[in-house]
Amino acid sequence: MSKIEAGTFEFTITEVNVNLLCEDIVRSMQGKTTETVRLVFDKHLPECYIMSDRNRLHQVISNFVNNAAKFTSEGTIKVGYEQLEDSRIRFYVSDTGIGIKEEYRVQIFDRFVKLNSFIHGTGLGLSICRSIIDQLHGEIGVESEPGKGSCFWFILPIV
Repeated sequence: MSKIEAGTFEFTITEVNVNLLCEDIVRSMQGKTTETVRLVFDKHLPECYIMSDRNRLHQVISNFVNNAAKFTSEGTIKVGYEQLEDSRIRFYVSDTGIGIKEEYRVQIFDRFVKLNSFIHGTGLGLSICRSIIDQLHGEIGVESEPGKGSCFWFILPIV
């Protein structure tokens, strides 16, 4: 965490096949969900390539999926992306889980924030995700409604 925040964490920028990245994440994370939760790669373009750090993107999206799996007991977790008009791409992981109250959303990307002490984890995952996306010159956020689910997202420039 300290290396990421200090800007000394190494990033390897290469061409990333976005569809392959998302397919790999969905395939590798299938075991994290229960029988009552479907993990799917949402609608997407026939092909999409960006310049970024594939491993760091994998880390952020996998963290989002991991969290979604912890808080979704039935329904669907969707991994997806969309190209935005201003040469940017928006990645997202949406779920049909328990959702997050508005007062918690503002602090959810802070260090050691855990909204549920019964769920395993250190409370560092989303803070690390924010630091990675910041260093990739992007933005990160969440939309959520208690009882209806959440959508964690980040936007990056398409280079």
